[in-house]
Amino acid sequence: MTENQHTEWKESWRDEHLKWVSAFANAEGGTLVIGRNDKGEAVGVPRARKLLEDLPNKIRDMLGIMVDVNLIKENGRELIVIVVESYPYPVSYKGEYHYRSGTTKQVLKGAALDQFLLRKQGKHWDGVPLPGLKVDALSTDAITTFRRLARKSSRLDSDDLDEERGVLLEKLHLYEDQYLKRAASLLFFKEPEKFTSGAFTKIAFFRSNTNLLFQDVVSGNLFDQALKTFDLLETKYLISTVTYQGIQRRERLPIPKAALREAVLNALVHKNYGVATPVQISVYSDRLIIWNPGELPANWTPERLKSKHPSIPYNPAIAHTFFLAGLIEAWGRGFEKIYAACAIEGLPEPRIKKDSEGLWIELQFPEVDEKWDRNWEDVGVISENGDENEAEWDENAAQRDENEEKWDENEEKWDRNREVGDENEAEWDENFENGDENEAEWDEKFENGDEKREDGDEKLGETACRLGETAYRLGETAERLGEKLGENKAAILLLMLESPKISSKRVAEKLDLSVTAIENNVQKLKADGWLERVGPAKGGHWKVLLERLEEGD
Repeated sequence: MTENQHTEWKESWRDEHLKWVSAFANAEGGTLVIGRNDKGEAVGVPRARKLLEDLPNKIRDMLGIMVDVNLIKENGRELIVIVVESYPYPVSYKGEYHYRSGTTKQVLKGAALDQFLLRKQGKHWDGVPLPGLKVDALSTDAITTFRRLARKSSRLDSDDLDEERGVLLEKLHLYEDQYLKRAASLLFFKEPEKFTSGAFTKIAFFRSNTNLLFQDVVSGNLFDQALKTFDLLETKYLISTVTYQGIQRRERLPIPKAALREAVLNALVHKNYGVATPVQISVYSDRLIIWNPGELPANWTPERLKSKHPSIPYNPAIAHTFFLAGLIEAWGRGFEKIYAACAIEGLPEPRIKKDSEGLWIELQFPEVDEKWDRNWEDVGVISENGDENEAEWDENAAQRDENEEKWDENEEKWDRNREVGDENEAEWDENFENGDENEAEWDEKFENGDEKREDGDEKLGETACRLGETAYRLGETAERLGEKLGENKAAILLLMLESPKISSKRVAEKLDLSVTAIENNVQKLKADGWLERVGPAKGGHWKVLLERLEEGD
């Protein structure tokens, strides 16, 4: 016999034990036994028959509830058993609200108390009216984005989408009487932190738990946060593996985009915004962890999320709006899709943990070698300090040369964060200055799915921007180079266009050829006027002379 969530033992009666009666009434109900010690032994209680008569009235007068009080005998000793039902409304003891959780009693305060009182009233945090928010103060861009997404998802009647903003918000059930709900401030207000502390997302890369290399803070309405967070993770924090099929370049993130997308959206949509703490995403060289101060439905465990389960959103108004926008489903399949996506890629099963602080999900990367891991530190130094000086991030020339190669390989992932200009800066700014914010990028990230990244036109467009002054589209250039030079020489030139400081060894690894073969081809390309070496062997770079394509050679 042991104490549990529904059972508590006390050796004798004191009026302060009314706290446990209140705690059972506020939770799932339970039994308080008077006259049993902590070992579960019946020790009896003095004046048991007097307590049997007094306690029902005392509990009624002080807590406002009715309970069953019984007298039992065990081993010749008298015990009082108080049976408490779960009450649909809050039960306080001297102005305090107590709650039974596991084998402990908690005094509810702050956000936990707010959440408890709302739940007892059948309400949710995001459905509470917000008198300080006016419809005219909402972001036109956010509302326009929602209209476009919802029109494409076809989950909301087109006539409703054409209504003026006040009517549209009523259709979304974001009004409570004449006031907008809290959900409206998070979904459509430009600066939701004005009304809700902690309504933003933090991303950081860690070399170890105590060694933070670089970080970002993502603010704005939830639609913007979703897009920007996903974009930052994809372009700055997660290094894709690169493979070549002939001269065609293919990239893949270390975790499936579908899993990453669902995990980010889950954290933003189901977060407990009553806790003034942001969503936190921690990236390491071998894993990504997303934490949010969220809650699971009562009596649910992380194991329940692995199989089919009902959708019980923590923030129904926010979830409903994201559903109408086509960003999430209404069937509770988000975690199932995360598990499935990782299983398809052969990755370890995601780890989900729920504790008193919130909900954690850990997505592990494929195994990486030491060079990959070391490169993250190099990226962090550059991102944090904005300094291209090789002496700042290496102790010797050999290490510096290796990091230069890694810099080139990962340049497209975080180059937009550099402050140091180069000869292609003007062309870069022209093509990418507004790229993160435009609607086409949103469509690519959230509407068209993973297949968009495989689209040839998009890949040509991205690569064309990176070629800067060459002004040649990758597909056109690759085809013409292939016709003139053959596949291997064309592939070598394309790699050197993308990474002018790349070494022959690295080219050989990427093209699965020997170093000797690469060096022989390089010498031939130099002799034929297609390639020049600018500067010394260490510290210099390659210059590809694409003018030859226009000379009719």
